[in-house]
Amino acid sequence: FRDNPPPTAHHRAMLLWASTYTDGILTKKQQTKTVEELLSLQGKDGGWALAALGDWKRADKKPQDKTTSDGYGTGFVVYVLRRAEVSADDPRIEKAISWLKKNQRHSGRWFTRSLNKDNHHFISHAGSAFALMALAECGQINRGK
Repeated sequence: FRDNPPPTAHHRAMLLWASTYTDGILTKKQQTKTVEELLSLQGKDGGWALAALGDWKRADKKPQDKTTSDGYGTGFVVYVLRRAEVSADDPRIEKAISWLKKNQRHSGRWFTRSLNKDNHHFISHAGSAFALMALAECGQINRGK
């Protein structure tokens, strides 16, 4: 990992997540810097946009929407921040949890626009899983066993 620094905030968040399980992946300073970076990307509505966590190019040549919060961005970041010991009582996390509660669809899922093209949004499946994991990490739902 030292020889191949992560190119995007999403990659840095993945390393932060892994570092909560295995010592030595990131230094404490790197962990703190990644937490601060992720928090700086939070939208005014309390959520995060997956597209804002990287510099991905769409196959359909449309611009990425880096301002609209979505299930994957919000669920993933909250889950990783909680794993990194950011308190569930932190006002930024509380605002994100509020966003998740307000934006769950009638189907039970959370929408995330595809980073590739607008025909199938399979990333919504992963985003819904992260949203549930985030809610569980914040004590908002019972964890299944």
